[in-house]
Amino acid sequence: MESSGQLNISSQCMRDAMKLIGGLKNVKPWAVRFIDASGKIMNGILVGSMSDFGAYDECVDTVATSDSRRDKGKEMFRGQYWWNGHKRRSKICPLFPLLSMRLGICVPSGCTLNDINQVAQMVGKSLSVNVEASRCEVKQENNYTPLIIIVMCIYSFAGLLLVIGSFIDIYSYFKGTTFKSTGVRVLLAFSIMSNFKKFSNTETSSETLSCLNGIRFLLHVMDCSGTHLFYC
Repeated sequence: MESSGQLNISSQCMRDAMKLIGGLKNVKPWAVRFIDASGKIMNGILVGSMSDFGAYDECVDTVATSDSRRDKGKEMFRGQYWWNGHKRRSKICPLFPLLSMRLGICVPSGCTLNDINQVAQMVGKSLSVNVEASRCEVKQENNYTPLIIIVMCIYSFAGLLLVIGSFIDIYSYFKGTTFKSTGVRVLLAFSIMSNFKKFSNTETSSETLSCLNGIRFLLHVMDCSGTHLFYC
C-alpha cells in the first residue's frame, strides 16, 4: 500500500480494492471467489508449463455486495478478468526467453486497464519481469448486432436442413424407397446418416494418394504440440 502512493491509480479502483481487502479479512464468500478465480504460481515451469488462466466464468460471475444496513445487498462492484498475454523476456526464466508467463487475475471492476497496468508493472519490476495487461473483461449483457442475428439465422436454417434431410433419409431407409426428385436429393445431402457413412468409410481406390494421410497426421501432431507449447 505504501508503494501505491507513487502510482496514479484512480480513486474508484482504490475504494474497490480496500473493500476487497476488507471482505477478505471478514472471509466474505464473494471476496474468497476473487482469490479462488485468480491464477496462481504455475507448477512445472521448468518443463514448459507457463500458463495459469484462473477461472474466467467464476471471476466475471462474482458480485461484491454491501453488508451495511442502508445498502444491504446492493452491488458495490463485480469481478473483472485481467489477463497478461504478452510475450516478454524474463531474467528469472532464461530457459524460455521467447515465451511469456500467462496469468489470469480477478480484480475489481472499478479498476481500469491503466490502473492494473501500473500495479502489474510495479510488481513485475521487483521480480525482474516485464508485465503488461493484455485485456480486462467484465460480464455484460448480450448485445445482438445485426451481423450476429444474420449468422444465427444462417446456422438455424442449416440445422433445419440437417433435421429434414435426416428425417427423409430415415424414412427412405425403413420404407425402402428411392427419391429421384432433385429437391429431395439436395435435402438428403444434409442427412446425418449419409454423411456419417461417407465419413467412416475406409475403403480406398487405386487413385488415392496414401501419402496424404501421413501428411494429415504429421500436421495434426505439429498443431497439438505447438498448442501445448504456447498455451499449456
